[in-house]
Amino acid sequence: MQHKTTLFFPQKTELLYVKSPFLQKKEKNVTSSQKMLRIVKSFLIVYFIFFTIIAVILLITCILFFSLHP
Repeated sequence: MQHKTTLFFPQKTELLYVKSPFLQKKEKNVTSSQKMLRIVKSFLIVYFIFFTIIAVILLITCILFFSLHP
């Protein structure tokens, strides 16, 4: 039983270490990967909005073009 508890507790501390934002600042690898993920997510959101706006503009121009020139 003692051996199992010694194996179990490090896993719990690792989980807490990953979850708490204050301890994340100490570990550089976690913060750098999270920063990269945030940057990638923000870029994806920006590109998604950008392409949706372009698609909407193209749709409106096509509708106007076909309605004006039947």
